[in-house]
Amino acid sequence: MPLNIPISEVLKLCGEPAIVVSPQLQLVACNNAAHNIIGIPLQTSADQELMLDSVLSNSESARSAQPSPQTQFFKDKKPYNYIRHQKSADGESIVVQAFGKPLLDEQGQLYLFETMRVLNQPNSSKNDNRKNIIGQSEACAKMRERIQKVAPTKLPVLLYGESGSGKEMAAQYVHQLSTRQNKPFVVGDCTVLTEALFESELFGHEKGSFTGSVGEKKGLIEVANGGTLFLDEIGELPLSLQAKLLRLLENFTYRRVGGTEFLTADVRIISATNRDLFEMVKQGGFRQDLYYRLAVFPILVPSLSERREDIPLLVEGLLEQIGKEMGRKLKTSEDAMKKLCSLSLIGNVRELRNILQYASAVCNDDVITPEDLMIAGNGLYQADPDAGLSFRRAEPAAAPPVSAAGRSVLPNTDAEFQPLPDDIVDRVEMQYMADLVKRHNGDKSKVAEHLGISQRTLYRRLAAIKQNFKDFVIDESGE
Repeated sequence: MPLNIPISEVLKLCGEPAIVVSPQLQLVACNNAAHNIIGIPLQTSADQELMLDSVLSNSESARSAQPSPQTQFFKDKKPYNYIRHQKSADGESIVVQAFGKPLLDEQGQLYLFETMRVLNQPNSSKNDNRKNIIGQSEACAKMRERIQKVAPTKLPVLLYGESGSGKEMAAQYVHQLSTRQNKPFVVGDCTVLTEALFESELFGHEKGSFTGSVGEKKGLIEVANGGTLFLDEIGELPLSLQAKLLRLLENFTYRRVGGTEFLTADVRIISATNRDLFEMVKQGGFRQDLYYRLAVFPILVPSLSERREDIPLLVEGLLEQIGKEMGRKLKTSEDAMKKLCSLSLIGNVRELRNILQYASAVCNDDVITPEDLMIAGNGLYQADPDAGLSFRRAEPAAAPPVSAAGRSVLPNTDAEFQPLPDDIVDRVEMQYMADLVKRHNGDKSKVAEHLGISQRTLYRRLAAIKQNFKDFVIDESGE
């Protein structure tokens, strides 16, 4: 579907590091987060001809004889998801997970929209994440106390709690307080790769072990050697891989895919889940022996509903982080803070961050007001109905199931990190258009003029939104 908003707006509203690439593999644009990772210019133009292969010249895919995922994307037009090893802006070796999706401009020209996630912290002493454990509530204090007790030991840690509650931040805090703090902290997400690819990424592979493997490759275990390996959403690990992970925990040995030699690993395992692993054990979905190996020291990461008094501190801390990414000093008005504290944030810290990221992109004078807050509802946003355009669910979402023990047993729909959905451009466009309607007080003619399209095209676009997202009601009462 053609894009009716500037590419810069897509990048600005995307919280993850992101780049846009042309069919000629020329870098068209990037956001601040991507610039901080690989040091590419924030502003690019056609006469610069900054080619993607020059940016990724030191990555594995650039050295491979096989076509790069980006080249292949423009041949088969299919989204991709892969992990590459490359250099960061400051010359450090980093492991990046990249997600590529199609993006069409207003003329229907295809572009590549790639988001990235850095899976390791090569020198954790430069990235002290202790400040990420923000909060003065009793629930937060209990979590912090347990982390401080277990961090200096070598024990495996199991973090459990609702999705978006900050389990990865808690894992980083354990790492920072351990004797491994100056060694790598590496993330392995058990939800985002196929079983075969995940095995290769976790354990590495030998040359020729499968089609396309032109050389040997280090796995995340090897990259994390001497440091910490954080396995997110461990409940999604296939049973076939659970036995291999158990061997690693028992003997600290593993084999690469296609290899015969056992390698030794010096790595601490921290795992996380939003599921009831003990119930999965009883139902045969998770190995009992692995469960007891992982859950030596369990820690509950509380939801925001259990620590609502921490929201003002979290908002302040998140705005400091977002402001650094955007080169701004952000704050909220008193009314905006009251509204944030009153919200039912099912998505926890992640949802709060998403709300603040959007508000930061649209606010004036670096001050977020209640009008800037677009409240998420299962991944889409609801604008202020008084502004003339809103996206709201016709029926309330069902409450998540709760186990007998009282913990939420959530389906695996939202890992601690979630790749952008396939319809991310449509979703961002809806946010952008809703904001324009708000700015122009519901005047569709001014919105169409701002977008450089006819009113007829605007109404067709709104109709398409209704068609593509049938479970949402579009309120255009602002006219």
